[in-house]
Amino acid sequence: MEQKELIHVVENDIVDGYFVIKELRVATSKKGDEYIRITLGDKTGSIAGTIFDLRDIDVEEWMENGFVKAYFRVGTYNDKPQANFESIESVSKEDVDDLSQLIETAPLSKEFMIYEIQAMIDGIEDVDYRYMVNEIYQNEGLMSLFTNIPAGKTMHHDYLYGLLYHTYRMSKAALALASVYTNANKDLLLAGTLCHDIGKVYEFDLNSNGLVEEYSKYGNLLGHIYMGANYIARMNGDGSCSGDFKEKKLLLQHMLLAHHGKLEYGAVKVPSIFEAYLLHTIDLIDSRADMFEHTLMGLEPGQSSAKVFGLETCVYKPDLKEE
Repeated sequence: MEQKELIHVVENDIVDGYFVIKELRVATSKKGDEYIRITLGDKTGSIAGTIFDLRDIDVEEWMENGFVKAYFRVGTYNDKPQANFESIESVSKEDVDDLSQLIETAPLSKEFMIYEIQAMIDGIEDVDYRYMVNEIYQNEGLMSLFTNIPAGKTMHHDYLYGLLYHTYRMSKAALALASVYTNANKDLLLAGTLCHDIGKVYEFDLNSNGLVEEYSKYGNLLGHIYMGANYIARMNGDGSCSGDFKEKKLLLQHMLLAHHGKLEYGAVKVPSIFEAYLLHTIDLIDSRADMFEHTLMGLEPGQSSAKVFGLETCVYKPDLKEE
């Protein structure tokens, strides 16, 4: 029997198949008993569950293998689907029947997005901003991570090539907005957009499937905003750069430090230049767009989702008849 996609499961469904481990942690109940909270995924969505019997479970081995074979009934917890396990066992990647059904990737090919981003970089006219962006995008070690990793753990773009896809879409939006708000510096806005999340390559520890397992010690202690701005701070320019290089470097650092918009959202500074405000707005739009898109995938026309954390509302799929 074909394995049911997680995005379509409903209460009382019986599900049997292979899943990727998206998150696994050991917790302790009020009575002092240890249990495991685990989130399983396929390419369409995820579902959380609890394992109370820890006998014969080696957490490090499970995370190293990265996959499980599970049989469970779907319940609900806090208005979200919950896996009530009848059986669950660790398996390796080689044991999985069809890996392409389990690991979600961005909807565009990595090669296409890299080509499009490079074309946008080549279109930056300002010598200083083009130099700073190329210092990042021509670093092979940096790009080997940047072009493959998710943009986050659970909130948005939490799939392979997610960070690249997030950056690609934001950069296209930045160019579109710059054509409307012509008082904005297009090259600064594009440079800031292309570089805004570069610190995320140091922020995560990845599991064997390339998904985010935990925040790294650098992510926990420094965060991607600081690390990205600090990477730019170390740039010294070369003979191709202008006499305004230091000022432009300062502006680009501010773009990164302010792209979360508000201090309570994790920003180091509130936007003090128009381009930084536009970058924050574009980032907000694209992260929310990804949440809407993924939630809508699991809805039937005329159906509403449960309240989505991050959107602070439910999502409704219009019940429109094709003409």
